[in-house]
Amino acid sequence: MLSYHVTPTIELRAPLPQQDAPMLLALLKANRDQYQYYLPWVATLQTLDDEQQFLMTAEA
Repeated sequence: MLSYHVTPTIELRAPLPQQDAPMLLALLKANRDQYQYYLPWVATLQTLDDEQQFLMTAEA
């Protein structure tokens, strides 16, 4: 998988749905009001399965 290390703690890469979904969903839930203003589809992501499916679809 292609990746680029921006800093020791920041890496740009394609998402790994099983691995990344829990953390991304937690971030979305904690900041839902802010994100929904710019990203209306955030409202549809309510469960871990929703987030995993979204990541797999976005990856295709």
